[in-house]
Amino acid sequence: MMSRILRYFEVVMVLAYAGFGIFVLFFSEKVFKLMPIQRIGLGVILIVYGAYRSYKAYQNNFRNEDENEES
Repeated sequence: MMSRILRYFEVVMVLAYAGFGIFVLFFSEKVFKLMPIQRIGLGVILIVYGAYRSYKAYQNNFRNEDENEES
């Protein structure tokens, strides 16, 4: 039960990082007072980190199930 909750939490966090990265990159000019290079840098870092967490979540949660089903 707990691993199922953690799995969904990881998916939510992936979406949060990627979504906030997209928001910072494209829509945050009036919300945050950042220079363009800071806004682009932060947005790209958040999107890349979201992609990395997505890869790690897939490895930890879904790849192991695929290997167990093949056995």
